[in-house]
Amino acid sequence: MSCGNRRSENFNPEMKVHYGNSCSCLCIPGPPGSRGPMGPAGATGATGETGPTGPTGAAGPAGATGPTGPTGPTGAAGPAGATGPTGPTGPTGAAGPTGATGPTGPTGAAGPAGATGPTGPTGAAGPTGATGPTGPTGATGPMGATGPTGPAGLGLVPYATILDTTTQTPATAGEPTPVTLSNNQVLVGLSHVPGTGTITFPISGVYLIVITAEVSETSSAANTVDVWLRSGGADVPNSNRRVSVDTANEVKILTESYTLQAAAGQSVEIYQSVSSTTGSPGLYSYTPDGSPVIPSVTVSIHYIST
Repeated sequence: MSCGNRRSENFNPEMKVHYGNSCSCLCIPGPPGSRGPMGPAGATGATGETGPTGPTGAAGPAGATGPTGPTGPTGAAGPAGATGPTGPTGPTGAAGPTGATGPTGPTGAAGPAGATGPTGPTGAAGPTGATGPTGPTGATGPMGATGPTGPAGLGLVPYATILDTTTQTPATAGEPTPVTLSNNQVLVGLSHVPGTGTITFPISGVYLIVITAEVSETSSAANTVDVWLRSGGADVPNSNRRVSVDTANEVKILTESYTLQAAAGQSVEIYQSVSSTTGSPGLYSYTPDGSPVIPSVTVSIHYIST
């Protein structure tokens, strides 16, 4: 192929070939260009002849099991097999209904007597029978032994009425002053010396002591007079009584009732006290015309109980 003076874009001048007097250029193709776009699909060609059958391919994997087909008809019965071993006994079945009672058999011979059973509980008491006739009186038995001697009795119960017929006015205000008793009008079972104020209980017990006193003064002055009991040198608790006087020759009655638990040989005395000595307050005795003497103080004592 003659190159002439043509140059191509990719012409290399060093690449020349000389044939005789002619000079030819050796055209060396350049690198391929980029692929062009695909052309439109051509028309389908005619079907070729069928080729020979190829070799059988390897068996494919087993397919899934299909549904069970319908049961076929029952085959003819085979010959009877040998008898197998006896199976275990099954559970006992429910009891059947009771059969009809059979006829009574003849009476058997009497057996030997059994042992005696335990005694049963005592039955309820029956009604009381009628009272039988009274039997004859038995002979008198011998006299029993004499019992122990009982405690000695009190004998006469102690009591007394003791009084005083003199006027007694304390010499010092607020000073406890003993009251003397001049007469033992009645004295049973108690001890008292006339002219003294001490009364002694010979036996222990509870005694009721009642005191009555005539309280007055000779001139008008506001005073109080207290009267109470002492025993063994100590004031008897809650035994004090008080009377107020403020007018000359006015008389007021002081009374006291007291229950004392005394031991055998215990003594009791009566005491008085005045708030002041003005007007000479105290216990007064009077001798009215045509009337008995009025004691200044009277004491009654009665034994109540042990």
